[in-house]
Amino acid sequence: MLDGEGLPWAAPNLTLSFAPDGTNVAGYESNLFESLDSLGASSVWQDAIVRGFDTWAQYAAASVSTMSDSGAAFGSPGPTQGDPRFGDVRVAAIPMPNDIIAMSVPHDEVISGTWAGDILFNSNANLNNIAEVLAVAVHEAGHVFGLSHSTDPTSPMFQHGITAALSPTPTDINNLQRLYGVPDTNDGSVDDGGEGSDDANDGSDDGDGSDDGGSGVGSEFEQEHADDAPATANGLLLSPNFQGAIRYDATGNIFDPTDVDFFQLAPIDDATEQADVLTVTVRASTPEGLMPKAVIVDQNGLVVESTVLANANGEFIVQATGADPRLSYFVEVKAGDGSGANATGSYEFSATFGTRESVLDLIAAGTLSPEQPTASEVLHVSETRLINFVFATAPVETETSSIAWVVIYDANGSPVFRAAARPGETRSANTLLLAPGDYQIEFNINTPDGATPVAINYRLLSRSISVPVGPGAIDPTGTPILPCGASGADPYYCNPTGGSGADPFIFPDPNSFNFPDPVVVITPPWNDPGNWYWDGVSPPSNLPTPIGSAPPTPTPTPTPT
Repeated sequence: MLDGEGLPWAAPNLTLSFAPDGTNVAGYESNLFESLDSLGASSVWQDAIVRGFDTWAQYAAASVSTMSDSGAAFGSPGPTQGDPRFGDVRVAAIPMPNDIIAMSVPHDEVISGTWAGDILFNSNANLNNIAEVLAVAVHEAGHVFGLSHSTDPTSPMFQHGITAALSPTPTDINNLQRLYGVPDTNDGSVDDGGEGSDDANDGSDDGDGSDDGGSGVGSEFEQEHADDAPATANGLLLSPNFQGAIRYDATGNIFDPTDVDFFQLAPIDDATEQADVLTVTVRASTPEGLMPKAVIVDQNGLVVESTVLANANGEFIVQATGADPRLSYFVEVKAGDGSGANATGSYEFSATFGTRESVLDLIAAGTLSPEQPTASEVLHVSETRLINFVFATAPVETETSSIAWVVIYDANGSPVFRAAARPGETRSANTLLLAPGDYQIEFNINTPDGATPVAINYRLLSRSISVPVGPGAIDPTGTPILPCGASGADPYYCNPTGGSGADPFIFPDPNSFNFPDPVVVITPPWNDPGNWYWDGVSPPSNLPTPIGSAPPTPTPTPTPT
């Protein structure tokens, strides 16, 4: 993530909102106002954060304006940009370990959803004045606009710690303008031309399949069983108001468990073949409504090989690489679970051709069988991160009632993640905030009817979506990850497997640990299926202040070096 230039927002006129105290942030209550009001009036620190964004926007065809925030939970399903409940960029504060001062979620990942652009301050990090708030805001705003870390110590994007460098360097400005174009200083309008403009033919749209702006969802289709085959598919044209992105939008309804909706994506004759990543998102319109599923089909009626990136909380995201926007594609939308209350309901649909593939990292893989119905792994997290996990199972040839599931426990034995899947399914859960440390992963298989389960191959994958500002000056663009225990190794920023690497986030850990017995008994998925699908995550007990707990005593932030 952020291994080069980021991706531009489809509409560069961003809105920003400040989450009210008490807002749910990955299971923790935001205390942004309580935390920063100690430095000055709310209007003062809010102005500093807005100025952090203006530091970049003044050099590009982009702008930032503020709006109110409803206090909806962070990561709530919805459009990445243009959600009326809160800003495209949301700011909150929660108590976190003191390895970071703040973190942001760049607009780089389809799986980020409404997390994209959000900034979290660590209320345990003692910021001393408004100037330090501004310094953090400038750095994180650069990430939100799509800039990566810099190797130039005079750039505000150089280091994780608070820096006195607040002015973008010529290289920073050039990278920004490649994404958003140059402001027209003659008449106040902006020039959106050049290499960074969102031109329909250049493939530079965000390509993430999430709702990224515009004035609402596209065409509405409410035809019961009239579009159950490609021959009668609903034809979709490019959506307006998306800066020329190759994107299609619609709404629909699954009326009964046998209902299927087909959408045809109109080919773009002059599109570049570089925009070869097709991402489809289907999102239930109401909470705990439809559990949707989408399948991409080519113009010959063949299913296109795709990767499921998310399947939880009423949202299904699937991505196919090697697609050609100059050809016609169909997308089949149906209920992911053909029985029960979640087999019907309305939904929002979007499909986007882009250039960026979302690659998930493999954490664990194996086989569960009647002879070995359980398996256990250890996961090491080196820095505080927002992480998405995906649990995938391989299909089997025999019809079976077998269900496989995974639970991740923190070092105190508290469950923090769970997902369950039948053979051939992929399931995920809401974004999880994990502190540095070791976690136990347990895999299980069984059947709800007492039958003998069949062997199922499984994989657990992950993707970190956040970038931290830490108290130290570690530069991830040039600092190798040393083995834990090696001379000079940072205890947060090290690889427990013993080898050097380039990923500072999470590692499978082969070492053995004595984890405590779980403090919560996890019932099988069939006893509480809704909770597995619509929730799936809990705050780790090794992070401070879960909702309903007393706040800890703040610890000082180390002085940057």
